[in-house]
Amino acid sequence: MEKQNISDKIKIAVIDSGIDKALKSSITEIRNYTSEDEFDLNGHGTSAFNYIMGYCQNIDVIICKVLNSSGKFGSSPLAAALTDLLDTNVNIICMPLSFAGFENGYSVNIIHKLLEDLNKEGVIIICSYKNGSKNSFPACNQYVIGVYGGYLDNNSVFWYKNRKMVTNIYPECIRTLNNKRCFFSGNSKACALATVIVIEIIKKNNNRCINIYDKLSSYTNQAEWEYSQINRDLESIFCYSGINEHKTVKEKNFFIKKTIINILKNYVKDEFLVKTDREFDNDYYNLVSNMDEFINLISKKLSIRISDKDIFPHDFINLDYLISAVSRWDKNYEKT
Repeated sequence: MEKQNISDKIKIAVIDSGIDKALKSSITEIRNYTSEDEFDLNGHGTSAFNYIMGYCQNIDVIICKVLNSSGKFGSSPLAAALTDLLDTNVNIICMPLSFAGFENGYSVNIIHKLLEDLNKEGVIIICSYKNGSKNSFPACNQYVIGVYGGYLDNNSVFWYKNRKMVTNIYPECIRTLNNKRCFFSGNSKACALATVIVIEIIKKNNNRCINIYDKLSSYTNQAEWEYSQINRDLESIFCYSGINEHKTVKEKNFFIKKTIINILKNYVKDEFLVKTDREFDNDYYNLVSNMDEFINLISKKLSIRISDKDIFPHDFINLDYLISAVSRWDKNYEKT
């Protein structure tokens, strides 16, 4: 089946590690396929859910928990979740997950058949590839929109061909377990963004029965591409949104600089203070050991309100970048 039967309200299912208990009222139903508590104990599912809901309103969401507290899952829970979704009139299934390797056995064969059956019912299935892989399951299935992440110009840009999609991997600050901030990135973020893009296309077409795959082909920014062309270089974070160099710390920023230095040592590693031109590496995300408390303290000490959407990864590259970020946060805060 090529066209999707869309009611007035789009219904999606997010297959992941569940959601935070505090968000229960935001969703239609929770289905648990693990031996653990029905709520999220990992944070990954909450991050994906909050990302989608941050861009999409007026949608129904079914949460299917298949990942445990360690972020692990098997083929049997996934098969059970997909089986149950056959009878829910769901329009989109978002799966920001992948098997580390192909599992052999009866359950995987069932999953292949379930994906085919769901496709016949008009369900749009979106799944992330494993980070660093161009061939992981179930994203590689012919009935699935398999999603890779790359550094693209912005979230509106995407590449698409033959049910393979590339969306923007740039980390975004969102809320996870216990309403704490985190940076959401990787192919999981790319998958959640692909889901947002599909929802927006459906709404743009007034929820009519459309061929979403034709629409993706017509709206894509790049229809011909190879896996080797996908940019996943962390250095790209420096140049995102035209930010190519940090501002020089000037005397007028002395109070901000002093305040930050006084509280910084409790939340970041020592090299954050001394390396003005540090190289960007895979240890970057470990520099800030507790971003949430750090941001809240900055906000309190400097009497500014900092929006999550105004927090960027490059803000934490070094002290000079952070001074510039605080100046931006203060400027963007409309005092009342």
